[in-house]
Amino acid sequence: MGKELGFFIEQAKLSSLFYRLYSILHTQFGEDMTDMALDGIEGNDQFLGNLSFGSFVGTTVQDNYNLSAEKSLTVYNQPNKLNWAFVYQLPVGKGRDFLNRGGWVDAVFGGWNLSSLSSLDSGMPLIMTTAQNLTNSIDGGSRPNRLASGKLPGSQRGLNEWFDPSAFISPAAYAFGSDSRTEPGLFAPGALNISAMLQKQIHFGEKRFVDFRCQAGNVLNHFNPGAPNTNIGAPGVGTITSGNGGRNLILTLKLHY
Repeated sequence: MGKELGFFIEQAKLSSLFYRLYSILHTQFGEDMTDMALDGIEGNDQFLGNLSFGSFVGTTVQDNYNLSAEKSLTVYNQPNKLNWAFVYQLPVGKGRDFLNRGGWVDAVFGGWNLSSLSSLDSGMPLIMTTAQNLTNSIDGGSRPNRLASGKLPGSQRGLNEWFDPSAFISPAAYAFGSDSRTEPGLFAPGALNISAMLQKQIHFGEKRFVDFRCQAGNVLNHFNPGAPNTNIGAPGVGTITSGNGGRNLILTLKLHY
């Protein structure tokens, strides 16, 4: 068993600050199973990074003459990430604990491997916009005025209202909104993704064999909600109407000779 702990800070061209605290756990459970987990806490503040006129990494600059107001979390910032994986040799077949014999028994039941690669991630920061752009600026975007945090208690937060829309209001004509480029306290829903693969090789002589794989994505058929509607002034603000797909299976059979 081994553990690794690291801390990394990077400041490049006074444009961005990235930091991450992570740990890695790698464990061997006997001869049949290996497990690895990666847990991390990270942050990414961005200022003038990857900037082109009128746009800023997935968002729109509001005032091209006041770029300091664009400093905020990056759109892909995820505060918490947990990734884990394992490989397990099923203890069945020749040389294993159960049905330790050759012939057709080993050909059918032996040599199976089960592996999985999964993740549990925090959501990314929300980006507020307005239904109408009345700033009359050159290629500038429009953000609302923020009146409150907009964060709802967990018991009140759901698909029909992920945040409080009344905390935001469209600015007056020819004025810029006070809201930040991304929301430091409002995040989209997190995501749980569990995938698995069952694999077996059937040998015919020394060199020829068939590789069979059954791959499953979203094994638990778990629903991960998408990001809510953040277009202030438009119908359905704060609601979530999208999400990931259901479980999917892929069967492959490959002949090696």
